Amino acid sequence: MRTGILCALLLGCGRLGFDPGGGNPDGPPVLDAVDATDDAPLLSCSTIVDLETVALYTFEAGLGLDETGAHDAMVRGVVVPSAGSCGATAARFTTDAYLLVPASPAFDLATSSIELHLRVAMPARAENQTVIARDASGTSLSGHLTTFFNTDGVLLTRLQRGGTSYYRCAPPISPDVWTHLGISVGGAGGSGLRMWVDRVEASLTTALVDGFPVDCTLTVPTGGLAGNDNTWTIGGTNAVAAEGSTDPFVNQFLIDGSIDHVRIRSVPRDFGM
Repeated sequence: MRTGILCALLLGCGRLGFDPGGGNPDGPPVLDAVDATDDAPLLSCSTIVDLETVALYTFEAGLGLDETGAHDAMVRGVVVPSAGSCGATAARFTTDAYLLVPASPAFDLATSSIELHLRVAMPARAENQTVIARDASGTSLSGHLTTFFNTDGVLLTRLQRGGTSYYRCAPPISPDVWTHLGISVGGAGGSGLRMWVDRVEASLTTALVDGFPVDCTLTVPTGGLAGNDNTWTIGGTNAVAAEGSTDPFVNQFLIDGSIDHVRIRSVPRDFGM
């Protein structure tokens, strides 16, 4: 049975508490949930499936299982269970391995947030490494998103609106340590794209992408992920695939890295709380 019904009942009975990091000493600190509003502290290991949760992958019952029951992922290549940050199990990615989430109108979101737990063996490598993407080769379209490590180990999130790329950039993370990553898309004013690493907002002003410097401070127009009709890829990117491909070419894989507790929501979030 999916966990949503049970968790909804528990939430209705009052405050719901969780052990920090699911008992893993490398896991990030976790706050108690007060309620499910945007102003409440965000429970990074919560299994609650509220109305704003579009997809939630905990990897506890299966490597591709979406706890909402709507968007199960397909395992491509050798993705194996490993020790988790939140619960007992995370997804570990080997060479040329990823999870593919089919496209759905539910992901066509003008506002959204994405969070996950990440552990990577070597942030800096000879090729970019992708954490999560919903991308394609069309450079004039809107809503494409990719979060990746560049060859220097800098962590970047790229959002495409129209023909312009917007970036948020954070310093390299420590290898082989669980790190919490939060991304907010489509907020009002200057909050069109924000990124946090362990609840510290990304603050680098420039970074290199394929050897060229990019500005990590540009103000992002409204629209978020809207206009994007592509699959999600976890552990690799479909950035060079044709727009709308249901079985896209994927590359720039996360090498010997693990991902846990991926949640996609329909509202922007402040992950610095």
